[in-house]
Amino acid sequence: MADQVKTISKKKTGTGEGPHWDEKTQCLYFTNIPGCTINKYDSKTGLHTQAKLSEYTSTSIIIPIKNEPNKFLVTSGCTLATITWDGVSESVSDFKTLLTLDNDPNMMTNDGKVSPSGVLVIGTLARDLDINDLEKRKGHLYSFKNMKAERLRGEILITNGIAWSSDEETLYFVDSGTCKVYSYQYDKETTEISNEKTVFDFKENNVEGFPDGMASDRDGNLWVACYGGSQVINIDPREGKLLRAIALPSRNITSVAFGGPNFEDLYVTSGSMSWPSSDQTREEDGYTFVITKTGARGFPATAFEL
Repeated sequence: MADQVKTISKKKTGTGEGPHWDEKTQCLYFTNIPGCTINKYDSKTGLHTQAKLSEYTSTSIIIPIKNEPNKFLVTSGCTLATITWDGVSESVSDFKTLLTLDNDPNMMTNDGKVSPSGVLVIGTLARDLDINDLEKRKGHLYSFKNMKAERLRGEILITNGIAWSSDEETLYFVDSGTCKVYSYQYDKETTEISNEKTVFDFKENNVEGFPDGMASDRDGNLWVACYGGSQVINIDPREGKLLRAIALPSRNITSVAFGGPNFEDLYVTSGSMSWPSSDQTREEDGYTFVITKTGARGFPATAFEL
């Protein structure tokens, strides 16, 4: 059965990021990094609402707090914080700082996700990054649990997609700057990573665009957003094999998350900002989409427990 792509929101995001499907409410949460907004798409009503973290510089994640309705984990710059939001209002309340990852105003968070066992893994990058300047490889990958952050990796240009294998023994990670998807042995008790391997190289496989956000499915495969490539690709990380590509109307595909009642729908964010600079823009850049009938099933997203 052929994949079907549907536009679910035409409210544009500069860089849509961090899509998180809330199973209980059947809603998709995501952020607009440069606009510093948090967003909610209600699949039952089709309503897209957003709120601005007004005095803050950027936000890349919005993850529900476990057993605390209307409370979320967010980022502001490189700061992890909690907020209260009713999902309707245009503003938030109760902004409380938890911890700052990189004490450098030029740094910001990017992709972040909570592991099945409840650990937040999140990356940082430099605001003035230059893909051709190796000295700008200032990004780090962190784990965060029990109010403590541990640095897992450094010297990353563009920290991006994060996913786990079904047994949580493998962490998959994207560095958009190298155009590669990596795998690591992952210790879910200590959160330590080891044995880095390249499981898929965009350049070697002639895939257009940069790898961006990512999700895993129950077959052990990965779904990777292609920024600048107008597509989402499905890969087998064990074989390093491209399984298929799904074209989308937007050029700048930023991230993906499985959702829907049975986790069979793939929600897709995009961006209206072009990086590197490009004149190949499209009206659909910044829209939010859903791909149905992929034949794949994802996993429930994990809420964060304080």
